[in-house]
Amino acid sequence: MKKKIVKMQRTQQIIQNKKKQIEEALRLNFDWFTIEKMETECYVLSENTLKLFR
Repeated sequence: MKKKIVKMQRTQQIIQNKKKQIEEALRLNFDWFTIEKMETECYVLSENTLKLFR
């Protein structure tokens, strides 16, 4: 049961992140653009994460 809860929590986090990305994309103004220097982000994909999508 604990493994299922952890899996659902990971799935929930992924969904929340996607929702945030979509909301930010909807606010974009395509009539102009800017170039900004941003911090580098690293993503680590582990075997457990990959099992979520199988």
